Amino acid sequence: MSYLNNSTMMDVDFLPEHLIVIGGSYIGLEFAQMYRRFGSEVTIVEMAPRLIQREDEDIFEAIRTILEAEGIKMRLSAECIALEKRGDKVAVNVDCSIGDKTVIGSHALLAVGRVPNTEDLGLKSAGVTAGSTRLHPGR
Repeated sequence: MSYLNNSTMMDVDFLPEHLIVIGGSYIGLEFAQMYRRFGSEVTIVEMAPRLIQREDEDIFEAIRTILEAEGIKMRLSAECIALEKRGDKVAVNVDCSIGDKTVIGSHALLAVGRVPNTEDLGLKSAGVTAGSTRLHPGR
């Protein structure tokens, strides 16, 4: 099964007919909005009940309103995500409580599980230790 990620997506020289973005955090949302504005149909699939989990609920609602106004579809609470090749298309099983159980698109972008690359920033020499989600001065 072939899929795109945030690195390989930068090499795409065509417009996907229907891009399915798996992951509702910043990288996924940026690509979703970009490709929708280019003209692709876009569906975001997120396991959590809302996008950008680290932000407050009101931020999520504002972003959801903007994305929906641009025609981006969202499938939230998709707890059983699976990819399957169907001819020249990709099927993403989402197992959501409402709506179709499968989203069919032309391409899938996996925008999940990225970790910051801080190894070569020289943080130790600046007295900063990188944590899992934040930088902690002097630790």
